[in-house]
Amino acid sequence: MRGASWYRELYEHSLDGVLLTTPDGGVTAANPAMCRMLGYTEEELCRLGRAGLVDMTDPRAHAAIEERRRTGRLQAELVMLAKDGRRVPVEVSSRVFHDDDGRERTSMFVRDISERVRRDEERVHLLELTMSAREAAERASERNAELYARARHATELRDEILGIVSHDLRNPVAAISTALERLEEDGGLSPEARRRLFRIMRDSIEWMKRMIQDLLDAASIDAGRLSIEPGPEDLAFVLRTAYALHEPSFADADVALALDVPEQLPRVEVDGERMLQAIGNLLSNAVKFTPRGGHVVLGASTRESEIVVTVQDDGPGIPAEDLPHVFDRFWHTRRSSRTRGTGLGLGIAKAIVEAHGGRIEVESTLGRGSCFSFSVPVAEARRAPAGRVAEPASA
Repeated sequence: MRGASWYRELYEHSLDGVLLTTPDGGVTAANPAMCRMLGYTEEELCRLGRAGLVDMTDPRAHAAIEERRRTGRLQAELVMLAKDGRRVPVEVSSRVFHDDDGRERTSMFVRDISERVRRDEERVHLLELTMSAREAAERASERNAELYARARHATELRDEILGIVSHDLRNPVAAISTALERLEEDGGLSPEARRRLFRIMRDSIEWMKRMIQDLLDAASIDAGRLSIEPGPEDLAFVLRTAYALHEPSFADADVALALDVPEQLPRVEVDGERMLQAIGNLLSNAVKFTPRGGHVVLGASTRESEIVVTVQDDGPGIPAEDLPHVFDRFWHTRRSSRTRGTGLGLGIAKAIVEAHGGRIEVESTLGRGSCFSFSVPVAEARRAPAGRVAEPASA
């Protein structure tokens, strides 16, 4: 049998710490490895006891003590407290035994696992870094893909604008060129013929100016800088002005334009020129698609705390599958029209209305015409609560 000296040699020279303790947490002996691990002398370790050496705030400590009490042994990872304030992660193996006098004692074999914990933490940190790098790469990829899509969209938009400009400017430029040639080549033109040629040139110039303004407004909307300067306005006056401005073009197209607006409407806080532009875009759209002999009604009514403006035509109507797209930029319906527009007018009208806190919509039935309508809040509805300053809606 192995003698006491053998066990003493093993105890003294073990690389792992050894503690002999009592069930109530007292320390009766500690080997040199245990002293080196925590920086205490054996006497200090005995004086401190388990409560001074083990981090009892760690829930694993109480679970381990309960397990040893219940089964007579334990194996667990705990945290011990060194003299210099270090927290030392350890692996503890312990069992209950009885000494030569029959007293219950416990042995604790303690192994410092700081290096292993450090490596585990490094692996976790490396894994976190890897995951973060992967997520960053994925975000970057999604961002590169987003930028590519935006660049592609910008290129398509540029090509579409160039196509519109090259196609739509050709007609008014050709009309002006032809009129000038007639004026230069034929000095015997009658006054009526000369007035007609001058009118063609003026109309062509106006068309080019409108197209350029539409493109500028579309760019402003994209940049979120659509200029809106609201103020108190009489919307009935704005509607009558729109009627007066557009009635001649309706007459030229042989389309009857009627005005159905009350003498007075509640005051609104709007940009009068922008409202005139939005109404004008709706009227221009209506005259394009209403056949000769047709009718268009520009109307307005009050509904609760808003004013509703309508442009009703008796044209061919819009197919149901096209209705969700009528306010899309550069979208052209399959309906036939007497003139080709930029495809921007309805989208600009929508942006103007929404910038005023209103909404725009369209209802249509094939063969029975279309009704475009938009609403704007009356001045009282737009008024901010007491103590706050009302700000105009932005595009």
